[in-house]
Amino acid sequence: MTFPEKTVAIGAEPNDPLATILGCDLAAEGWNPMPLERAEAPASVLFTSQTAFLGSLLFDLPETAPIEIVLRRATATQSASEWATGLHLLRQVLRRHGDRPITLSALSDTAAREAGAILQRDVGLRSDGLDPEIRLAHGVIHEARDEIVFPQGRMQASAWNWARLRRRANLNVATGASDDLHDLVSFMNLARSEPEPRAPRFLFVVPNGVGLGHLTRMLAIADSLRAQGAGEVRFWCFSQGAGIIQAAGYGVHYRMTARHLQCPPGDWHGWEVAALQAVLEQLRPEAVVLDGSAIDLAVTEALRGTLCCAPELIWIRRAMWQKGGAAEGLEGGQFASLILEPGDLAAEDDTGATVTYKPARTGLSKFSVTPPVTLTLGNTPLPRREARRALGLRSFTRKLCLVSLGGDAFSRQQTAVEQILAAARRANVRLIWARSPLARIPSDLIDDTDMLHVYPLGRFFEAFDGAISACGYNSFHELLQNTTYPLMFVPVQHQKLDDQAARARYAAKQGWADCLEAESPQAMAAQLDAFFAQFKASATATTRPRVRNGSVEMAERIMALVEPAEVLA
Repeated sequence: MTFPEKTVAIGAEPNDPLATILGCDLAAEGWNPMPLERAEAPASVLFTSQTAFLGSLLFDLPETAPIEIVLRRATATQSASEWATGLHLLRQVLRRHGDRPITLSALSDTAAREAGAILQRDVGLRSDGLDPEIRLAHGVIHEARDEIVFPQGRMQASAWNWARLRRRANLNVATGASDDLHDLVSFMNLARSEPEPRAPRFLFVVPNGVGLGHLTRMLAIADSLRAQGAGEVRFWCFSQGAGIIQAAGYGVHYRMTARHLQCPPGDWHGWEVAALQAVLEQLRPEAVVLDGSAIDLAVTEALRGTLCCAPELIWIRRAMWQKGGAAEGLEGGQFASLILEPGDLAAEDDTGATVTYKPARTGLSKFSVTPPVTLTLGNTPLPRREARRALGLRSFTRKLCLVSLGGDAFSRQQTAVEQILAAARRANVRLIWARSPLARIPSDLIDDTDMLHVYPLGRFFEAFDGAISACGYNSFHELLQNTTYPLMFVPVQHQKLDDQAARARYAAKQGWADCLEAESPQAMAAQLDAFFAQFKASATATTRPRVRNGSVEMAERIMALVEPAEVLA
């Protein structure tokens, strides 16, 4: 519940860094900061500059609420005379509103002295009682090129919420900067208000991927965060599998892309930013966690919002990209505080952009690789008989082979489907086809009685005597780490997918699984016949790797990041 007596209306110019800093401080002190245009009967009004105050005179200000105006010195786009003219105008306005409770403050002694001389009024200091705080990172801001340079990397200055930046770094100002930037940086380097401790909240952003890889990985991490004491975890989801997230017990904001809505991208971007900022202001999460091959600009813009309380941005970014992938997306790392890469068992053969491309700007982001991430909660393999009974597979007279070719794979793998069916008939093996929740209607060649509609699939692995699967990240790692029976990977090549062919070939090279990549139907048939022969021999694999689930480690890194930032004094 929001109490009006605790509401502070903030009036600021667009993208004013001071507004984000003061908004965060007010929230930490127990106030409810709101944009001036949305605040109803606020207890007080805070303007972060004289320009914002003068602009607000076009609207009705609360009649009785006390007003504070933070007086700023000249910006990079103002001359000294223009700045002085603005203060002379403010002086006239203040005389006309002499009956209003208006106080004036400034960020530095110099600003207070110079503005007070023109206004002929007392000007207080916003910095009173605040001591300098020495943080672990130190950078230099170059105003003319909108860039901050740290020893470990560079970043676009205007792309970060400055309240978030203040948690991580102290700044110095390069030669030639405006008076206002000097004041702003000096103020930012002072101690900040800390909120009351609470279980950290998170907003997970799930893109509209080709399959369920992003969604499954994010569910695994969310489950691990809950197990480690996280508070509310909510999803901002573009995937058509949003119902899976709801079924797992998480709140979901279901979203649609501009392409799905068939609307102009520019219009969609504006709506998306406004909607996301509204959720951030309401939830006030400690971090936004995004999984994808790039960071959407709508997310970075929303995170600059004045009243979202500056959550950290954590980027979950899988490796094993196909050659020629959009490497420029890796430049988005400068916006993240932490980049987490879920490890890949085939990493030795990774030749994609995450290995070869070096971003020009890395900012303050820290990079870490964890063990492979797989979904475990609700996905623990059942014993063989129990799994078969749950799936209604009671007959043990024929060997059973799971076939899972991924979302929409039937339309793209028609030749492979035909060859798999023919080889299974020759070997007297019964095929059980797993249909992705995102797949289109399957091939007419497949009997619907042999079609599985379950998620997650891993708990039923023991029901089968072998498996043929696409080689996406989740299928690859879940099957290799949870089975010993014969496996065959069928790499799916799609411009939006990872390098499944490299992953499948690596598994074959290690002796973990077969790779179906024959150039002709005859060669494919021979490969499949040899694969199904392993069923008759009840072959088992003994060299497949077993590693710790990386979702636990990712959750540990995320929880460590949202702990109060370390300071040296």
